[in-house]
Amino acid sequence: MIVSELKRKGNNVFVRFNNDDIISVPYDVFLKNYLHVEDVVSEKQINNIVEESTIYRIRQSSFRYLTGRNHSKYELKIKLQKKQYNIALILKVIKDLEQQGFIDDEKFANEYYNSQLRRKKGPLQIRANLGKKGVSRDIIEAVISNREDDKLYLNNALIIAEKKAALLKKRNLDSTKIKQKLFQFLASRGFTTNIIFATIERLELSSDNE
Repeated sequence: MIVSELKRKGNNVFVRFNNDDIISVPYDVFLKNYLHVEDVVSEKQINNIVEESTIYRIRQSSFRYLTGRNHSKYELKIKLQKKQYNIALILKVIKDLEQQGFIDDEKFANEYYNSQLRRKKGPLQIRANLGKKGVSRDIIEAVISNREDDKLYLNNALIIAEKKAALLKKRNLDSTKIKQKLFQFLASRGFTTNIIFATIERLELSSDNE
């Protein structure tokens, strides 16, 4: 086919061919391929330019997401799929980004773990959430099981349990009912049974409301 017209609009160049087909090419990709009006371009060349353009756009989208915060490979893939990019090209870009150090599931898992600790979440919930984000079991175990944070879990559980207990006491509930509700509350935050029992014991709930 023959290039009949080149028209730049923003960061894209619209390339029209003599059969009236039009392709949109990012300006950086256009410069690399050095197209001119009246150039004869094979179908293979056009397909390569279209693929290169798609890969360029996937990378740009990826960097926009990664600039906001770190993502797991799975998270990034899902977001890119929503933009209806070709899945094979998405996986290719993600693999390249991983090799170049822009994506690192272990680093992501560590950062996520620390952020969830600051939000007073328990290990069970953190583990489950990392799984939902597509992080492998091996990485999750390396991040969570190899850390000795039981004292921190207990401290976090005490902080949120004290606030919850104060609210429950205002409802004139007896101590048994308060303990039951605290157990459910802490379990919903992902704390283990051992931590929950230890937390409730340290609160020393009296029978004042009974």
